[in-house]
Amino acid sequence: MLNRRVMLTGALAALSASAAWGQDAYPSRPVKIIVPTGAGAALDTVARGLAAQLETLLGVPFVVENKPGANSTIGSEFVARSSPDGYTLLYTGQAITVNPSLYKLSYDAQQSFVPIATVATAPITLVVPRDSRFATVRDLIREAKSNQTNALTYGSAGLGSPPYLAAELFRQKAEVEFVHVPYKGAAQALTDLLGGRLDLMFPSLSLAQGFIATDKLRVLGIASEQRSSLAPDIPTIAEMGLPGFATSSWSGIVAPAGTPDAVVLRLENAIHQILEKEDVKEFFQKQGLDRGFRGRQAFVALIGEELQNWSRMLGKPKGE
Repeated sequence: MLNRRVMLTGALAALSASAAWGQDAYPSRPVKIIVPTGAGAALDTVARGLAAQLETLLGVPFVVENKPGANSTIGSEFVARSSPDGYTLLYTGQAITVNPSLYKLSYDAQQSFVPIATVATAPITLVVPRDSRFATVRDLIREAKSNQTNALTYGSAGLGSPPYLAAELFRQKAEVEFVHVPYKGAAQALTDLLGGRLDLMFPSLSLAQGFIATDKLRVLGIASEQRSSLAPDIPTIAEMGLPGFATSSWSGIVAPAGTPDAVVLRLENAIHQILEKEDVKEFFQKQGLDRGFRGRQAFVALIGEELQNWSRMLGKPKGE
């Protein structure tokens, strides 16, 4: 009996030491961060800034590698199939919760990954051309309800993009009809909005802010739950006529399912520490982003909530 107790105590001590060692020893070699979009995209810019900070803090190279294509599914699938040792990570955005409603995937957004932490949020605005007949959110909703035969048009970067998701959420919440006009990118859609060829758009604040400041676009509101620290004078859409409406574009980092808890905790703590730094705050502001830290548990909850929300809104991919 005594021997069993000794063996059990020794085993528990070894397990605890192993876990502690795993956390202290990681990382011991370069870490790869996969970005499922092209170089220079917003997701890529933030990932590279985060990688540089992680490298300084943890003492090994954090190397960003782009694997774009198929609305982020190529890079996501690569990470889902990678070894769960903490040396291949995925820097992802909302696409990870949207794609299951748009495509048949070889991986599962919840079962194939371990969320580590969210990093940033990109505030989304509702804008119209500067000479638009709409001065307020209420004006826009009023006409959209009364003129069903000639629906208002909005542009986006395509199915599943943040401007598309925000517009569809607005449309359903306000119980109105819009006509979606997809473009290859949000910048192209914004060009047509500036030219008066679209009625409205939901671009990121970073994309629209310069045009708002120079009165080339009229902003009706910001889509966040609260006003953004980047533009505190812009009221929320909920304040301006659509109570309960809120959405934003977020990004964060995940690892393959099965990654040790000690590794996840070390990365989560490191990211939290990094986001508290003043120079990081300034970096985010220059990118038109708010810092948006959520730890592992809150990130798990966010992914689950958004999967349900987008599934209700978008349905299931064809063929299912």
